[in-house]
Amino acid sequence: MISDVHCPKCGAYVGAADYCEVCGSKIPRPKEIKILRILSVSVGVFGVIALIILASIAPYQAIEIGNISPTNNYAVVKISGRVASVPYLTESSLTFVVSDSSGSVDVRIYSPMHMNLKTIPEFGDFVELVGTVYYRGDYHYIILKSPDLLWIRRPPAINTSVDSILSGDFEGVRVRVEGYIINLEKRSSWFAELENSSRIALYFPSYLVSLEKYGNFNEGDRVIVEGVVHWYGGVGGEWEIVVSEVIPL
Repeated sequence: MISDVHCPKCGAYVGAADYCEVCGSKIPRPKEIKILRILSVSVGVFGVIALIILASIAPYQAIEIGNISPTNNYAVVKISGRVASVPYLTESSLTFVVSDSSGSVDVRIYSPMHMNLKTIPEFGDFVELVGTVYYRGDYHYIILKSPDLLWIRRPPAINTSVDSILSGDFEGVRVRVEGYIINLEKRSSWFAELENSSRIALYFPSYLVSLEKYGNFNEGDRVIVEGVVHWYGGVGGEWEIVVSEVIPL
């Protein structure tokens, strides 16, 4: 008796083939085997589709910044923390530092995505984002995956005075301060001072091409300034306010 793995005409071994390579005869197969083959292929295809769907809806891996390592290279991760630098904007990218209690990492958003952000993160904002980790030697950074995967929370500003800022610990605090604009000048960015019995430096981030974003004001105007307090210059430095908004009075 010739088995199912041999040609019934010439007796050559055919295995699972449908035709004999020796004589060309068609190998008869039980209907159950044909059905099993169709089911196997179907299960495989639907299995792959299911994996793709699950991958697309599965929550992203949340990770502390300090725990990012070379094993995360090219991994998609979710981080949260505070914007610890003034964002740097060019025609091709937006870069800023995010810090949490465990460490810091550079975040990059490239063109054209960075032009599609609803809001540009500001120094002092709290953010949550999803991006891909990239290692280049010992240096690593995260590239934002999508504008829809960046969430920004801006703390409310507290009302205070220049004197209070200069005598207290306001590092990283968003404040609203009243005073007079003096010494307004354009260098690599716009700078000024706010005077009200004491003076504090004002820094207008360099990604702002002009002061139009802040409204219509001039040197000598009495205004309310909203922004985040930052100690600039290390030892021998000074307090400054990284400006978000200027409200003429």
